[in-house]
Amino acid sequence: MNAALKRKIINHPLLYKGIVYLANIRYFLNNSSSVKGRNNIVIFKEGVLRKNVQIKIIGNNNTNTIHPNCRLKNTKITIMGSNNQLVLNEKVMIYENGAFVFEGSNSYIQIGAKTTFGSAILIIGEGDTGIRIGEDCMLSRDIVMNTSDFHSIISTITNKRINPPKSIEVKNHVWIGNNVYISKGASIGNNCVVSSNAYVGGKKNEDHTILGGLPAKQLKDNINWSREKLP
Repeated sequence: MNAALKRKIINHPLLYKGIVYLANIRYFLNNSSSVKGRNNIVIFKEGVLRKNVQIKIIGNNNTNTIHPNCRLKNTKITIMGSNNQLVLNEKVMIYENGAFVFEGSNSYIQIGAKTTFGSAILIIGEGDTGIRIGEDCMLSRDIVMNTSDFHSIISTITNKRINPPKSIEVKNHVWIGNNVYISKGASIGNNCVVSSNAYVGGKKNEDHTILGGLPAKQLKDNINWSREKLP
């Protein structure tokens, strides 16, 4: 839109109001929320850009904080429980689509500053667990993280469950390739790379390593990586 046309619109009160009205309708159609319960808080701080963001909360005392200059596209936040916390720190970006799902209470998802997503779904499958991703991580496409198996496996000897839920931790500056599944209990160290199509099981992985395979194992150590295409 050129400057002359903008001036004509601004100087025509009815036309200007109509355009603003339509823009607001479009915004609310593309960004919707349904919140049921008590003391649920959703905070979008300054500079957050949203396109097709949908929020659904059923529960009490849940807090969602989106820090300045985040960019969220085709993003769903679903919370079915109470006392949960979602934090996206400054300049987190979701380019294609993302989902943050809580099925349980007393849990958290925390994403560090400047971390970027192509497409991913992060699932709190049971309460009292969490997913923490550090700063400046780069998640590619079709990534899944889940703190639970969803169903119970029972020992026939003790009659007790043998697959409890566990938290997931991805430390700072980690590059995760396409189609990676990160299972409950997994811990990925600083400055790591996870190869495409890997399954990262529930164990601790050291800093500066490349992980790959089904299940993932250490393929290389003493590495780092950069977003830049260096010579």
